[in-house]
Amino acid sequence: MVLRNRQPKRGGKFVKGLISIGVLPRPVYVFNSHTHDCWELVYYTCGSGILTVGDEKIHFRPGVIVCQPPDIPHSESSEEGYCNVHLCVETFSNPIKGQAVPVFSDNESGDIYKVLMLLYKEFHMSAGGKSRLTDRLLDVLWEYILSWSSGKRKNPYVEKLENLLINNIAHKNFRLRDAFKEIPMSRDGLRRVFKAETGQNPLEYLTEKRIAHAMQLMESAYAGRITIKEIASLVGFEDPYYFSRVFKKVTGKSPSQWMHEHIRDL
Repeated sequence: MVLRNRQPKRGGKFVKGLISIGVLPRPVYVFNSHTHDCWELVYYTCGSGILTVGDEKIHFRPGVIVCQPPDIPHSESSEEGYCNVHLCVETFSNPIKGQAVPVFSDNESGDIYKVLMLLYKEFHMSAGGKSRLTDRLLDVLWEYILSWSSGKRKNPYVEKLENLLINNIAHKNFRLRDAFKEIPMSRDGLRRVFKAETGQNPLEYLTEKRIAHAMQLMESAYAGRITIKEIASLVGFEDPYYFSRVFKKVTGKSPSQWMHEHIRDL
């Protein structure tokens, strides 16, 4: 059987109309050939094996997402057993020309999996599986799919380090050496790859994120209600005087000057 690209029901690039979403909580070894009259997206959470879609064989492993077109017979087999999250949607616009069955991989942090779990919870909690939040979560899922298909992905170790840094913006006890210990790569090698892909070394990257977060806090509704010392603590600086020096080095202005110029009228 020759695979073909199916056109979405309506124009535009999107995924829309969640019909169902489920999980396989226990390992499955064989799933016999069957079809759907809609697009099915499958995210494999454990195990590895082979998914056969029409005449195409796709090797899957944890973190792989396969987007299966309507009306094409597909089956799965795995010697060790597999689990997955699977959802059917009314409309799916294939983002990859010439690839009838789009295949993606999640990042080190499992961001797509997190979106799917939120989608699963919202779908089964809302009346009839329909809600504005379900639609918005589908939009988020689509944006991830677009970003994953639009170009070269970063080195997975760089992605992991970026996530560790962002997750610790507010943690003043965080140390870069602790992040390096979680990545199986030499520190010097990781620093070189990180700078090649982001344009900054890890410390510069973290510092820029912290200062950017400080500026967001200063512009927010909290401005004028919290002190610069409190802001420094909220963005991971133990010493407010050191925070002020770093802030001025990055922005060219002291925190108080910057706040005075950018604070919103409350």
